[in-house]
Amino acid sequence: MKTRPLLALTLALLIGSTWAAVVRPAPEIALQLGAKTVPLRSFHGQAVVALFAESPSSRTFRSQVKELETMYDHFAASKVVFVAAFKDGSTDPVRSNIPFVVSSSGTAACTAYDLKGKFAIAIVGADGNLDYVTEQTLHANRVREVLQNSFTVQQSARQR
Repeated sequence: MKTRPLLALTLALLIGSTWAAVVRPAPEIALQLGAKTVPLRSFHGQAVVALFAESPSSRTFRSQVKELETMYDHFAASKVVFVAAFKDGSTDPVRSNIPFVVSSSGTAACTAYDLKGKFAIAIVGADGNLDYVTEQTLHANRVREVLQNSFTVQQSARQR
């Protein structure tokens, strides 16, 4: 008899902590993966770095890509997925040593992430939380820091 309340409490805590883990869900966008269109949530379990720009030739976009290329080996080892979305609707591949997944509807993706200016970068943790968004380019080390200190990592550190 005593185990049932304990079991119920344990289940409630587990379910509650799972629900509480996604405090700021990343907006859903459609991505072109080969011939298939897949949702962003299909990369659940992997961190995502998403770049939003007016076009692939945008100076700010190219600058951010070059910055990320300096640490791409680290990002690849961590299985980070890189996404690009363009306001002009371009679905052309991004010229880079980083394999970008391009949004099949860049205009909708830019709207979903509330791109007001010419550029934005969003970092989505492996848990689906939108951990960081800015309209400024970021140093590659800053991107790495945000990925290493995602909501999930911070939450588990607080529980110790």
